[in-house]
Amino acid sequence: MKRVLVCEDDRGIRAFLDRFMSRAGYTVDVAADGRDCMEKMEQNEYDAVLLDLMMPNIDGYEVLDFLRQTRPDTLGRTLIISASSRAFKDPPDGVAGFFSKPFDLGALQDRLAAVLQRPTAES
Repeated sequence: MKRVLVCEDDRGIRAFLDRFMSRAGYTVDVAADGRDCMEKMEQNEYDAVLLDLMMPNIDGYEVLDFLRQTRPDTLGRTLIISASSRAFKDPPDGVAGFFSKPFDLGALQDRLAAVLQRPTAES
């Protein structure tokens, strides 16, 4: 079963994505901020990451830097979900996709499925 990490500070969006992905058959872990997100990535391997950019404590941009330095294979399996106007002007390099809030759930699901079909470093 594919394992997905949802890093989102909005409780409602986080819970919705958790339920949606679980029903789609994924094993889902959630993180409420960037610090929790990075801690989970240090402890577990994920097939994909859904990452909000604007989070408390450590934001998504710092998480992306962490991925570039420690888990470059995961960076290419990361989907950004954000309402950040900064992200629209300067989309992060190396990520698998970018979805602005509110996002199209069907498009997100399709992109995630495509990302999860890619071989991982462990494959």
